[in-house]
Amino acid sequence: MDIETQIVLVKAAHTAIYAINVSGIFYMIYCGTTNRFNRLTWAAFALSAIIAVHLPLNGWECIMRTWIVHLAGTPYVSDLYLPNWVGWWAVPAVAPFNALAYGLILWRLMQRRQTA
Repeated sequence: MDIETQIVLVKAAHTAIYAINVSGIFYMIYCGTTNRFNRLTWAAFALSAIIAVHLPLNGWECIMRTWIVHLAGTPYVSDLYLPNWVGWWAVPAVAPFNALAYGLILWRLMQRRQTA
């Protein structure tokens, strides 16, 4: 498989994972607000937690971006099939919503524990 095809595949996977993660974060906010939890809530929690843990371990850069930069041989490459500003603002924009989702879930779980 040539480099261009690899870059296309990694960018497509990265875009899909980003979209699923953002959707999952907003779903967790919904679940925390409505106090409704199911397997999808915990799957979204697990995905966002994996991403939240790996970012500081990789110098606050997504591992898939690191992979694309390595494949392209230049840091001036887009890593998502979205506008460039989305990639640059992905972590700062999504992190507060992620914290809100975790906070709501923790709050609801603590409420359930007190009533049990």
